[in-house]
Amino acid sequence: MPRMKKQRILGTISLIFALLIFELDRTGELVLVSGALLGLGVSLFFIPLIKRAL
Repeated sequence: MPRMKKQRILGTISLIFALLIFELDRTGELVLVSGALLGLGVSLFFIPLIKRAL
């Protein structure tokens, strides 16, 4: 499997986990974890697309 495809898969998984944590966390204690996963997911998902476009 090419490296870019692995990055997109990992980015998608981390975005899903970030959204799940954000929706299921009622106390607000896991906001930093959710934000970190969201940032990781966005960077892993979109960096391969930007590199391909350039």
